[in-house]
Amino acid sequence: MADSDHGLRLIDVDDPTAPRELGFFETSGDFCDVAVNGNMAYVTYLWSGLSVIDISNPAKPREVAFYKTPDSARKVVLYNSIALVATEEAGLLAIEFDPTNVRRGADKIAESFSLEQNYPNPFNSETVIDYQLAANNQVALKIYNISGQLIKTLVDEDQNAGHHSSKWNGTDTNGDIVSTGIYLYTLQTGGLVRSGKAVFIK
Repeated sequence: MADSDHGLRLIDVDDPTAPRELGFFETSGDFCDVAVNGNMAYVTYLWSGLSVIDISNPAKPREVAFYKTPDSARKVVLYNSIALVATEEAGLLAIEFDPTNVRRGADKIAESFSLEQNYPNPFNSETVIDYQLAANNQVALKIYNISGQLIKTLVDEDQNAGHHSSKWNGTDTNGDIVSTGIYLYTLQTGGLVRSGKAVFIK
């Protein structure tokens, strides 16, 4: 079951009168839809794309692959090894995964640490920042102005390896709207640092 506010919940319905939760996969992105093929759950993110989650151990589901779509991913339908994803603007996408290798995709994810360009950019009301972690670690994602002053801390917590997403609504720590201009967002974890530029327009 896709919980749009929190993540993916795995529910045992063998006894329909007494459903029980077996596991939960938390994400910072909003889930829209889910389709299951064997031990893999294919989940669409409202802002990010398509995530493949290994549910072979229901108590510990984990992301093993991710595909970033051009815009909001809504519905997903599976046809053999192809995931058909309906997006808001780009239309229907056909994304092929190799079911025999998708678990090894987890190793590929773990090898990378990256920070994506925020989108939309420039933005007026809200922008999304995607990033990928190479390992479980303490993570800090912060917004600075061009003078180097801290504007807001978006993330400051331990997170698991894999894909993550955070939103910034153009406010500072006090909740006030910032001035029009260029802002730097910085991702720091395990001694590694990446940064990008976001343009806010009032």
